[in-house]
Amino acid sequence: MVKVAASLKLQAMYVPLVAKALAIWKGMQLAVDSGLVHFLIESDSLQAFELINSRTCSHADVGSIISMIITLLEMFPS
Repeated sequence: MVKVAASLKLQAMYVPLVAKALAIWKGMQLAVDSGLVHFLIESDSLQAFELINSRTCSHADVGSIISMIITLLEMFPS
């Protein structure tokens, strides 16, 4: 069951990995803002999920976004 959904028009051009990481982060923010405790994140970017799961990211272009995602993940029990 879908409880919340959103779309966002980005005002800049990003490489696909950055755009997909931003989408994951914004989706997580929406879940938090909506008071959801349990949610499912779906994406077609295996690379983004691998970076998130590794808990480290040295990629200059996406590293800060991955760090923000990890910070949000730490708000939830595993």
